Amino acid sequence: MNKKEEKLSVVMPCYNEGKHIYSNLLKTVKIVSKFSKNFEIICVNDGSKDNSKSEIEKACRKDKHIKLVSYTQNKGKGYALKQGTKKATGDLIAFADSDLELSPSFLEKYIDIMKNTGSDVVVGSKMHKDSEVNYPFKRRFLSFGYYLVLKVLFRLGIKDTQTGLKLFKAKAVKYVMPLLITNGYAFDIEMLAILNKSGYNIVDAPIKLEFNRDCSMGRIKMSDVSKMTSDTFKIFFRLLFRKYDMKKENTKRIYFFIGTEAELMKMYNVINEAKNRGYDVKIVSNGQNIVNESPYLEKINETIKVDLTKYKPRRKGGLWYLIWFFRTRRYGIKVLRRELKYKDKSNNLMVVHGDTLSTLMGSVISKRIKLRYAHVESGLRSYNWLSPFPEEIDRYFSSKNSVMNFCQTKEATEYAEKTFKGKAVFTRYNTGIEILEQALEEIKVKKLKRPIKGKYFLLAIHRQENLMNADFMKKTINEILKVSKKMHCLFIYHEQTKIAMEKFGVWNKIIKAKNITMIGRQDYISFINIVNNAEFVIGDGCGNQQEFFYLGKPYLIMRTKVEEDSEGLNWNALPFENDFSNISKFSTSYKEYIKEPVKVEKKPSCIVMDNIDKLFNKKKN
Repeated sequence: MNKKEEKLSVVMPCYNEGKHIYSNLLKTVKIVSKFSKNFEIICVNDGSKDNSKSEIEKACRKDKHIKLVSYTQNKGKGYALKQGTKKATGDLIAFADSDLELSPSFLEKYIDIMKNTGSDVVVGSKMHKDSEVNYPFKRRFLSFGYYLVLKVLFRLGIKDTQTGLKLFKAKAVKYVMPLLITNGYAFDIEMLAILNKSGYNIVDAPIKLEFNRDCSMGRIKMSDVSKMTSDTFKIFFRLLFRKYDMKKENTKRIYFFIGTEAELMKMYNVINEAKNRGYDVKIVSNGQNIVNESPYLEKINETIKVDLTKYKPRRKGGLWYLIWFFRTRRYGIKVLRRELKYKDKSNNLMVVHGDTLSTLMGSVISKRIKLRYAHVESGLRSYNWLSPFPEEIDRYFSSKNSVMNFCQTKEATEYAEKTFKGKAVFTRYNTGIEILEQALEEIKVKKLKRPIKGKYFLLAIHRQENLMNADFMKKTINEILKVSKKMHCLFIYHEQTKIAMEKFGVWNKIIKAKNITMIGRQDYISFINIVNNAEFVIGDGCGNQQEFFYLGKPYLIMRTKVEEDSEGLNWNALPFENDFSNISKFSTSYKEYIKEPVKVEKKPSCIVMDNIDKLFNKKKN
């Protein structure tokens, strides 16, 4: 179960199961108690003619988790599930067959699947690729034939609707039950078809089935098959001619399109603020970096709800990223179009961040599927399409069609207001300042030590445009070797940085230098600790420039073109202006650029969510 320990209700319909129902109910209690402390088992006696009722009553006396619902006339499995659902008090409601051909132990996995996918319904499926099933050919043949019929008529995203083990969020199943007309074997398809049409998310999950009935058809007769087929077509026409009093699912939902760890960190507080305000949050991961195990997801008790990492880059490098971009863009359109099928798009919003390829991908996908989106960290421009590349292209086209652009400087806000059709909002600071403040507090709590005794400066070069430039890399390293003779250099390198340096023949020079320490990429807390203790920084990062500005840390910007309105420019940060001798000059004059750290008056995450609230309310009105 998840951390809030949601209550689980298991509804088990029973008809003439007197021989087994007592032991099966106690067995169910034993199984469920292994993964849930807060649960109830509701057994519905569907007018059984044998001793089922007395056996259920006996089980109720034996264990307080078991509850009985009973009536004298047999009305069918669908009716029994309706009555059981009415009595259920759980946050999650499961259906399970009382013969236990399908073990309730699978519900533990279904709860995890529901949490990880953000789905409203998890359906056990005999046709799932991971299912283990052993049942007669005749049943297998009929199941496949029925699946084909359902695929044509209802276009469900699942292959099997008839398996008895299902898990629902209470809001979903309690919404659909009053709408159902069928009580027989077509009950499942009517329920799932209405939920699907109403915009609820349904996924399938594996089962393990060992058929143990004497007859190859079990209790199902050919007359039942005929009735079920007839009912299925009736359901189709009722949906077609809108005979159900359906209401569109009206949950306000925000999709956060995340490609890199840095994007997740900077959006962490916005995501948390959205959750606190009652939005249904779905994080989309596209595989530019793999963020599924990020500690920031754990901090807000979130997982990746829409996983587009199927075509993640096989290697680092421009060509691999280009292949990844176009394949994932196409895949993302398909997945998100299916995700939003039947949903009221006015209740949904995509949020993209920054100026990466992932930012552009999220905006392109949103435009293609006609989903409105907002762009956080918008409006920055260098006015040179090739520098920084591809960031300058990413940021412009990501803001072009957004409904709202959040900008961290006045200049960026004015530019966005004049250039793009979406509303421009001044956040005063980047959202990253909040995570920076939290990191500094954590450094104090953990009492992290200086990485190196004595004074040192930090070097970080990783931008693609620089790594492809042999002249830039050679001249930069030669100047760094000179400066390192006067002050120790701590060089944080990315894997692609190492590859470029080896290619241009400067890697060995750095490795052999006595006063240069090479370390790989660091977690955020460690990185900020390194920066905070450094005398100054030489690097080419845009996102890092904001952090150095907030810290008041002297920073030499190693980019050929710097955005005119970027944070700290000519205050704590200087562009090297394509003059490599400025590296040595800055190392002697850096103290002039030490500034007081910035203090935040209102959190940018609150400004972002205040305006998103207005966007949703405006659409509603």
